[in-house]
Amino acid sequence: MPAALAVTAAHKQGKYWEYYYKLWDNMQALEDADLERYAQELGLNVEQWKKDIADPVIVEAVEKQARVAQALGASGTPAFFVNGEFISGAKDTKEFQSIINTHKTKAETLMNRGVPVDKLHGLLTKDAFKGKYVDYIMHGKDPGKPKGEGGAEAKGKTFVKQVKDIPIGDSPRKGSGDKIVIIEFSEFECPFCSKVVEPLDQVVAHFGSDASLVFKHYPLNFHKKAMLAAEASFAAHAQGKFWEFYKLAFAGQPNLERADLENYAKQVGLDMSRFREALDKNSYQARVKQDMALANKIGVGGTPTIFVNGRKWEGGKEAPEIIKAIEEEILKKN
Repeated sequence: MPAALAVTAAHKQGKYWEYYYKLWDNMQALEDADLERYAQELGLNVEQWKKDIADPVIVEAVEKQARVAQALGASGTPAFFVNGEFISGAKDTKEFQSIINTHKTKAETLMNRGVPVDKLHGLLTKDAFKGKYVDYIMHGKDPGKPKGEGGAEAKGKTFVKQVKDIPIGDSPRKGSGDKIVIIEFSEFECPFCSKVVEPLDQVVAHFGSDASLVFKHYPLNFHKKAMLAAEASFAAHAQGKFWEFYKLAFAGQPNLERADLENYAKQVGLDMSRFREALDKNSYQARVKQDMALANKIGVGGTPTIFVNGRKWEGGKEAPEIIKAIEEEILKKN
């Protein structure tokens, strides 16, 4: 949220895209001091920028964008809409080109029939999400806060109602408790994933023998080191050292080159001949892709995505909030 407010404030001074690229280039450094430094480096009026960050109008604008995304079914990131078609999760250039070419052909067909260019977007998207796309995206209407049963606001509800059937299989599992099973779809190059390592450990420790944590892989296409890191972690899992490797890989971000992975493997005491052979032969790539296929099937759109007893967690990533929600929304209902 602070980064979203910061880039929106930069937009008011005509520097949205410059600030946007600053954020992506410095994903490991998004604290308040970092955000202010980027504003200075881009020559913004920093005092005005600070005022804009705290402006309730800007805060509401950012929160409204999040409400629109959720109302259109985008519960994870990245999420895209191409002429009203919802695209969930990261895609490579060829996939985007194919999607865009399809929509381009539709648009050209309408233009050949005499439809003016400025009418194309509305016509192509008029039925998207039963007209909600036109209302929320084109006309700027506010979907409002999510409603609970009986039309009341869903105050404090941080788990989605629908329960997904997520098989554990041979995935790495910390603890053996079945009362509270936390399944995390994650990847080692994602900076946001590294921030939930300690909170999830704290949650499992809090519930003790009743809880367990299951790790499933969802390496994003634009994280070029993530797939090999995932394969390496499976190679560690095969030698009974997944969680030790997991800790080092997240702590070592962004150092995930082959040499870095071998270094982590040595530190946790793996048989290096077996480990190297597994990476050389991509022995676990198919297994990683199995997790990815499962993630796509159940609607995982980004990382980290967390499920508790099959219910998707929609709240923050701090341990106290997760613990409180589990106690109030999971345990009381069971």
